[in-house]
Amino acid sequence: MYLTTDEFLTANDSITTTLPRYQEFHVSFQNGIIQIRSSNEQQSIDKSGIASNKNQLRKLLVKLGADASRKTQTYAKIENNQILLSESKFSESDFKNASDSELETFAQSTYDTVQAHIGDLGSYDITEDTQTALLKAITDFRTAIPTPRNGAIGTKLSTEQIAKAFATTDEALDNIDALVEIVRISQPEFYSGYKSARKLIDTGAGSLQAKGFVTDAGTGKGLKGVTLSFAQNSNSNGLMKATASSSAEVVEKKTANKGGFNIKSLAEGTYTVTARKNGYADVVTTIAITNGELTELNVELVKNI
Repeated sequence: MYLTTDEFLTANDSITTTLPRYQEFHVSFQNGIIQIRSSNEQQSIDKSGIASNKNQLRKLLVKLGADASRKTQTYAKIENNQILLSESKFSESDFKNASDSELETFAQSTYDTVQAHIGDLGSYDITEDTQTALLKAITDFRTAIPTPRNGAIGTKLSTEQIAKAFATTDEALDNIDALVEIVRISQPEFYSGYKSARKLIDTGAGSLQAKGFVTDAGTGKGLKGVTLSFAQNSNSNGLMKATASSSAEVVEKKTANKGGFNIKSLAEGTYTVTARKNGYADVVTTIAITNGELTELNVELVKNI
């Protein structure tokens, strides 16, 4: 809606520039649009980048931890060292299916066990260098575990910036609405065209508004059947003020087999999104929807203890 209105105003600048203080309000309006788009893009990058980085570190730790455990078990079996065999009991499946905290514990235990026998494992391709690599993977992953929470703080700040940008843009547009009334009689075609541009377009009829994935925070696997509730925040869009009942509606969507979802039926504005699934803690976050822009949302759910 914002972009359509701006395009119409720009195309008719021969009329609009004659309006008092129009240029001031139009510049504020355009700056608000730029801020909304910029913040929304950064929010999407942050959300996807945080999850992607942690998943990469997880895959590396699983690979190195399972490899060290497997080689140690081979040595223990050949040497008939039953104590060591029991100490190095973790399989590759154990590493892959472990929660984040379990994976860290399994990997650290494997490192400690190997370190106690490092002098005997050289011929099994376990060296100080492989141990150094494993320890670094453990440290990097341990540091990354709280990152989604830290990222959520950054996302909240970004969303607050978007909300302020919406407010600034709406205020400028309200002023332009008032100015346009001056030429209601003298420029009827312009007036009619402006009102048409200002109408809230039904985004549910075509363009994709939001997409993303919901995954298990421990395994990184997509979760099917997660309920995502999208509740539009009050007064997040200037046109929604006149239709309070619409802004109170909650749009729900369930994730598909691999945890993915797509949604079209969201009006422009900011939304509080709640992700729910039995056996997991709820996650609440916020996103901004802008007509003509695709918003990405990736969520990690933590299993209840």
